[in-house]
Amino acid sequence: MGTRHRRLAVPTVAAVGLIAALALAGCGGGTGSSSGGATTGTPPTGTSQTATSPTPAESGPAESGPLYEHPATMLAAARDEFGEIEVSVLYVYADEAMLWHVDPDSPRTSTLSHTYRDGSWTDRSSLRHATTGRTLSLDEIDPDTLRTAAANAPATLGLEPDEVEIEHVAVGTGETDEQEYVVAVTTDEGLGSVVFDHGLQVMETTAPH
Repeated sequence: MGTRHRRLAVPTVAAVGLIAALALAGCGGGTGSSSGGATTGTPPTGTSQTATSPTPAESGPAESGPLYEHPATMLAAARDEFGEIEVSVLYVYADEAMLWHVDPDSPRTSTLSHTYRDGSWTDRSSLRHATTGRTLSLDEIDPDTLRTAAANAPATLGLEPDEVEIEHVAVGTGETDEQEYVVAVTTDEGLGSVVFDHGLQVMETTAPH
């Protein structure tokens, strides 16, 4: 039976943009056997964006290890930099993060994105497309839940940690508007994923294929 894929409420104007982004991120597409369809969306590409001058935040202390293992500093920097915003989706990779949120100046027509690298939020861009689905506040994104989701994903898929590379953790809302932590992984077999709810209960898995 084919896998039923679900996606977070990503600010995008076409699903093809997400498929292209998956390929660019090294995440192969296709279908395979699983206990459910997992959300493995990545930031949209190939859409109209307007870049603006970077506005770096004050850098925090350096922390060793992948960013998804210590996201608290990154989230605190986002609160300091942006204040109260409506988050569409947050992607956390090993060495950077991408945050999409409602444009407070044009909430019905525009979504903004920012990139976090080396302790600072920079590279602001805008997407001329309104956010759909329920948004999150930054306070709703729990750094311990994000970190634990990444740590639990290999065992949830029946794999050892050294058999898996974490591609990213995506935080947003799913089809039911409930908060989800989606861990995308790669193995020698291909791409897989695990979807956790905010209480770290497993909602769906997709075995690497």
